[in-house]
Amino acid sequence: MKGAINLSSQTKEKNKVKSHSKLTLMEAYVMAVGGMIGGGIFSVLGLVLELSGPWAALAFLIAGILTFISGLSYAGLYEEQKVPGGSVAFIHNATGSAKLAGHVGWALLVG
Repeated sequence: MKGAINLSSQTKEKNKVKSHSKLTLMEAYVMAVGGMIGGGIFSVLGLVLELSGPWAALAFLIAGILTFISGLSYAGLYEEQKVPGGSVAFIHNATGSAKLAGHVGWALLVG
């Protein structure tokens, strides 16, 4: 079939992810912080709807489109570089500069 994706056993072996049976303290902490930050949208959604009215739907649509475009760029970077780790790893792999990659990481974290 033309254009079909072939998931051979070689591709599956190459993309295996190692998993841990237990979470470390740092992993649990990061998941908790992510849950708190990610849960913020649900706690303020009523206020957003009250203040913006029908424009909230348009704002969410625009944000969704921009998020999708950002996700496509990350997917493209991963396909090109094949390194796990997100933005910091992509910068380090592309430039070879750990210092620049560290600055990017902190800029993304602090915002």
